[in-house]
Amino acid sequence: MSTLAVPLIALTLVFFALFLLYKRLATPSTSGAGGNAKALEQQLLQRCFGDRAMANRLIEHELAKRQGLSRSQAIEYAAASLQLDKR
Repeated sequence: MSTLAVPLIALTLVFFALFLLYKRLATPSTSGAGGNAKALEQQLLQRCFGDRAMANRLIEHELAKRQGLSRSQAIEYAAASLQLDKR
């Protein structure tokens, strides 16, 4: 193998890895979508048997417990903790 082949292969692998990373980061997250946040909130409200105050308390609790969460992430955590509580 020539002395140029090894750096060329390494450079190709680096560019391929960077391309995959770019594609992964450029793909929008489903939990960050605004329409999906409304759907998640509606599901949480159904799990709370229509008690909006309870759903809001669960969301606010998750936001206070985990700093830096988005509202949709807090809704996901609230739904998960509600599911665990009902077991």
